[in-house]
Amino acid sequence: MLGLVFFIFLEEMRAVGLVLLLTFWFLLNYKFFSFLYTNKGFVFSVKAVFFTLLDHLTMTTGIIFGTLDYFFKKTKWSSDH
Repeated sequence: MLGLVFFIFLEEMRAVGLVLLLTFWFLLNYKFFSFLYTNKGFVFSVKAVFFTLLDHLTMTTGIIFGTLDYFFKKTKWSSDH
């Protein structure tokens, strides 16, 4: 959470915030990457780190824009589009 605060609000601390966020993300997914390393090998697990990060960024972007669309849309969804 502290990494997110640094990344958004303090211009000179963006690099530190990004490193903290990526470290926290990696630690949250460590068991998954460890499982892949054990069962599939080093090359596969390195590729998985990249694609997992890309997947999480894609899902986060969808959640953010979907939420913003829901709250700031002038007309709400109805059964008769």
